Amino acid sequence: MGLRTKKNRKTQESAASSEESVVQKKSDAAIENSDKTSGITKNMQRSIAAAKAVESTWSADRAGMAEPVKGEDFIEDDIPVASIVLNKKNARTRYILPANPTKNALDPDHRYFKINQRLIDGIVEFAEHLKSEPIQSRIAVYQEAGRYITVFGHRRFLAWKVAFGDSVTIPCKVYHKEPKKQRLLKFIENSQKEDLPLDADLLDFIEALKDLEGQGLTTPEIYTALGISKTIYYQNTQIVKSKVVLQGILDFIITSKSVATELIKKVADEKMQIDVIALLAKGKSLDEAINAAKVQAAQKPKPKRAGRTRSSISIPALKGKHASKAARAIIEGGLKDLDWKGVDWDNLDSVQSRLALNIDILMSKLK
Repeated sequence: MGLRTKKNRKTQESAASSEESVVQKKSDAAIENSDKTSGITKNMQRSIAAAKAVESTWSADRAGMAEPVKGEDFIEDDIPVASIVLNKKNARTRYILPANPTKNALDPDHRYFKINQRLIDGIVEFAEHLKSEPIQSRIAVYQEAGRYITVFGHRRFLAWKVAFGDSVTIPCKVYHKEPKKQRLLKFIENSQKEDLPLDADLLDFIEALKDLEGQGLTTPEIYTALGISKTIYYQNTQIVKSKVVLQGILDFIITSKSVATELIKKVADEKMQIDVIALLAKGKSLDEAINAAKVQAAQKPKPKRAGRTRSSISIPALKGKHASKAARAIIEGGLKDLDWKGVDWDNLDSVQSRLALNIDILMSKLK
């Protein structure tokens, strides 16, 4: 669904036009009723209102209070639990065993074991509640290849399964096909949860952006539609563009967004990023991993260059407000405790390279 309608736009297909019209009317009404805010353009106001209109429509729909969106019709029916498949793309329940939702499938040493256990405990508690109280709203599923896949209500579904087993039915809204905007709305909902794993958050971010493609939105309109700040938007974008760092997150080695952004900022070379991530996996801090990776890089043999061989060694220039401290540390033997292993003392290029690296490390320690 488009998040804004351009003037003089030609009439599109009836289904898409009708759907966009509903959101546009809500968007325009929200703008007319809002106070004028300095520094916010009309387009940004329209984007904010449109995003709220979409979320409002879907929130009501999920609660059983809204009419089905044209082109995404559903029927209300009771579906056998055994016929429903948990959507593997849902970030919140991706570590849950559908066959046994009360068992934590993660190893106790896993980074997200405790988070997963809290989710399981909540499902069990909700299951006990359902035994005495009826379910308040239907879960949403869609049909695909003769089965039903969850859209919303994943935890409600799991709690119902725990409470009553597979041989019963559960009240559902059954969409004839996978609904549109599902990825965007799921990101908006999940991004507000502090315990959402970083890998799940970024995967949802990537998917949500796909729902906004081709809408002609400006960058401010995109992060407004996503419901996140400008800073978070740029951090997420920077991380997902770095294939190496993103893979480190998906491998559960990097679990902090600040570590991911700092790594990208401090190490531009992808090969060195791989070395740093390997060292992070061994328990080193980011700064320790970066310094160790630099040492490893210096020890790797470099191809010989044609031309004259080095005949002297020079002390690299000491710059910045800590230059004096660095000079004093060097004079007093501050370099002797640094790593000199692997240096070929008969090769002046090897000595010069390690000297420059160790002085760089010394300067970083003085900051």
